[in-house]
Amino acid sequence: MARLVWQSDADAVVRTARLDPRFAYLRVQGPQGPAALLVLGYEDRDASGVVQTWYSASQETLQLAQGRLHMTHGLAVNRLHTAWPQGLPTWPSPGARSARASGEPAAHEQIIDLGDPGPRGLKLAARVQEVPASEVPGSVFGRLRDTSATPVSAQEKEPALRWFKEEAYLQGTAAPNQGTALAQWATGLPARSAGLYFTQWFAVRGTELVFSHQCVRPDFCLSLQPWPVPAQAQAKR
Repeated sequence: MARLVWQSDADAVVRTARLDPRFAYLRVQGPQGPAALLVLGYEDRDASGVVQTWYSASQETLQLAQGRLHMTHGLAVNRLHTAWPQGLPTWPSPGARSARASGEPAAHEQIIDLGDPGPRGLKLAARVQEVPASEVPGSVFGRLRDTSATPVSAQEKEPALRWFKEEAYLQGTAAPNQGTALAQWATGLPARSAGLYFTQWFAVRGTELVFSHQCVRPDFCLSLQPWPVPAQAQAKR
């Protein structure tokens, strides 16, 4: 385990780590490319469902609600809390009529509190749609560690791996007295088309989330993958 943003070799820590089989691990790769292993501290349950709390050796913390980014602590950029007023979206089973099949993105709302100097109560309207692997950017696809030395080969060997694209659009703020703070903060964001706040990517096998590229804010995204690769996938090498 190591800090998320200071290792120069993306997989140096992951390759040399001695894993304790009693614990679950999460491979996390920060925006600058390095990877670290976080260990599962505990699982809890709240209105969002099962919430997992993961720790690095440097006391960085990630909380995931059913695999989705819920809270962070100790990073260069942090998210204090995430709420899903309509409940967390779920991944349709492979045989179900999905957003990709219908051509209609599934919609949900997120409310995010960012750490200073970011505002509280950011309201995001998110749309999730299943997409072919060819639509996944190489910068995201290249972070996937799966059943082959190269992610492209892994994707070709794993037709059951389905990709979902989530686009979140900034709607304003749900927090009182945050309008001015939001306007001032938003002026520092990169220019984005039609109010698009960020795009996230999720890889699902069956109905299980096995890889994701999620954003604390538009300029600070993390790639997350349970580690080591599940035995089922390893057996297919």
